[in-house]
Parts: sequence; structure tokens; C-alpha cells
Amino acid sequence: MSGITLHGTSKIPSMKRRHSDSEIGKNKSDSYSCFLTRQVSPVVILSPRESLATILEKASQNPITTAKTVNAIFQNIQQLFFLQSVVPLQASSFTENKDISYLQTIVTTLHSIQNTLTSYPGRACYLPQHLHFSAELLSTNPINTKQLAESHCGIVRVITYEGDHTMIQKNTKQTHTNDLQNEIHTYCSLPPSPYIASFAAVTKKRSKTSLITEYLPEGDLWAACNEDPKKNLTPTNYLSIARCITKGLLHMHEHNLIYQDMKPENVVLIKIDDGYGAKLIDFGLTCSNPSPILKDSKGTPAYFPPEYYQGKVADCYCFNVQPSHATDVWSLGATLVEMILGGQQLIYMLNPTPELWNAATDGNTRCMQKSFTDKKLQEKIDALLTKKLASYHPSPEITTFINFLRDCLQVDPAKRRTAQQLVTQYFSS
Repeated sequence: MSGITLHGTSKIPSMKRRHSDSEIGKNKSDSYSCFLTRQVSPVVILSPRESLATILEKASQNPITTAKTVNAIFQNIQQLFFLQSVVPLQASSFTENKDISYLQTIVTTLHSIQNTLTSYPGRACYLPQHLHFSAELLSTNPINTKQLAESHCGIVRVITYEGDHTMIQKNTKQTHTNDLQNEIHTYCSLPPSPYIASFAAVTKKRSKTSLITEYLPEGDLWAACNEDPKKNLTPTNYLSIARCITKGLLHMHEHNLIYQDMKPENVVLIKIDDGYGAKLIDFGLTCSNPSPILKDSKGTPAYFPPEYYQGKVADCYCFNVQPSHATDVWSLGATLVEMILGGQQLIYMLNPTPELWNAATDGNTRCMQKSFTDKKLQEKIDALLTKKLASYHPSPEITTFINFLRDCLQVDPAKRRTAQQLVTQYFSS
């Protein structure tokens, strides 16, 4: 699409495709050229918001499979908005104009969907179910902004608007732009699921792209295990959390995606009746299944499966690895072992030495390789599950949970249960 004309000379040029690092030799421009144009004093005539809300609601009910569908939505937007212009300006220039900011959020999100369709031919995309509502909020000024986390990758903020509506805004640093674009592609590719944090919108301001998702106030699983004893997770909670994240993983696998980053920090708790469930977040490392052999590993070394450690390792990487759904299942088991052991990582519990504790924390793959390639690794895992874990919370629920973990933590990837098999056997009711 060369550009969308909004009644006359105004144009919104298409977003340029953002390529992943694996697409070597191709254009890697990350210019998301989303412009609106105006006169010095813009003239904006809006039809009732409900009309556009209806268009977006209908579009969110079915998967989008071609760019023609996106173009049809744009054509409907053309009929609802009137812009006269002379001087081209970036859409972020209109942040004080609620109507333009509202439209820009919708257009930027639609361009992200179109970009995913272009980048991954044959993949269906999904419009956020509440894009109209999200755009409406984002076009107003927040009453409170709080930084939730910052790392070498970027910044996550909690943004609160009038009416106590709260969202998560995620920005990445320049060195990790690909991760954010990959996460946006993943959200566009997945239909809504109760086990995955909801996708709200994509915005752009001052050349910075942001991903907007739902806010989940209960915090992540790592914090519940290490910093928040008030959560007081019980064996019943363990099974509920395991059910939720296994179904979230199955949802991804059913859409030919490999998570690659299952760990307690990426599992966020939600209140369910008197206990807890969970949702998955952070899809910057997600890749398509089947995956090619990668030059170096992605993710967190302490949750890598044993097959990653069979070859050469260095620093925080394993080399020449091939992610699969089976690698996700191992990481699922390692994450849940850590939950039941109150924050103690699987690799450390298999060989509880200060050296392994530091290695698991720092991602020292050289140090962990010896433990992961131990010929008695399966025997040690079984002993940990049947003796150590059973003694923590003796109960029928723990027995079921241990059987579940044993099916996840098979050293031979061919013997690991699939997410579908795990759901069918343990969580079908």
C-alpha cells in the first residue's frame, strides 16, 4: 500500500517492514513512517466514535489474512475522518489534539498488522478486541505514569488514566528494537487467549514505537517465590498456575510458535476466586515452528534444555541449537520446579553448590554444561521430584504435580510430553 488518502491530499504512508536479525542481507530499515498532514490550523471533522468502534469490533471478530482486509478498514476510516493539509508532519506532533492522537493509535496498530502479514506470508493476524477503547484512553493525558522495570533491553511503565484504567507501556532500547518488533508480530499473530496478556495497541511518539498491553497487578511468579511471602502459594495454586501457563503455551504451539523464554519472570499471576492463575508475557524471543538451527541460543541459560548443552558453549550462550516445542516444555518444567521450591532453580537443586548457584544466576553456561550433560541427570531429576518436592507439601495435589513435572523434565526430548498431551492428561476438566 503506497499510502492512504484521507479526503484530498492528506496521506498516511505505509510502515516500512522491520526485518529480524535472521534475515541477513535484506533491508533492515526500522522506519515506521506513519505520517499525518495538516494545515497550520488543522480541520478535523469526526463522525460519531461509535461508527469507527463498530468497524473495529467487526474486524476483531475474524482473523485477518490479507492486506486487502487492512486496506478495507483504512477505507472505512477514510470515510469517517476529514483532514485538509499542506505541510507534512509526524503524527506525534498532534499529541495535544485528542482526535488526531486517537486516529494515529488505530492507524499505527493497523500498520503493525499489515507489517506482520507482509513479513510472514500465510500467517493470520488479529486486531486487538478493545482497540477502540484503548485508542480512546491513549488519546488522553495519563494521570499517573510509573516505571515498573528497567533492564539492558528497555523500560516498562504502568500508565493510569481517568477512571482507574491502567495499561502497560513497553519500550526497548535501540539495541533491542528487533525484540519489540518481534513481540508485536507475535501479538498480531495470536488470537486472544485468557492465558496470555491482552494486546491493546501499538503507538508511536517521537520515533519511538511502544507496545501497549493489559496491566496485571498481582506481579510475576519470580516475585511471588522470592519477595512476596504474602502470596502464600498452596498446592492447589501450583496446579492452577501450571494449568494456565500450560494452556498458554499450547495456544502458542497451536499457532506454530515457539516461546523460547519461559521463566518465572514471564509468568504473571492473576486472582482466581480464592487462589491464583497466571498469564504469559514477553514474546520478544518467540520464533516460528519449525525453527532453523540457530547460531547461538536465545533465552535464559538456567531454563535451557539438556540438548542445548551437548555442543559448544561460551559465556551465556549455547551454539548451534534448534528450538522446538519440546524445549518450551522443558522450560515449563524448570519454571514450575522453581515455583514449588520457593525460588531455587532446578540446575542448582540438582547439584547444590555455591558454584552452581552463581552460574544459574549469572547465566554461566560453561559451569552449567557439566551438570546438564551428566549421564545420571535423569536419575537426579527423578530423585529431586519424588523425594525433595514430595516432602515440601505432602498432599494428593503434589503427587499429581510431580507426575506432571516428570513428563516435562525428560532429558530425551523425544520422551517429553507435548503441551497438548499435558493439557489432555492433567487439565482436561
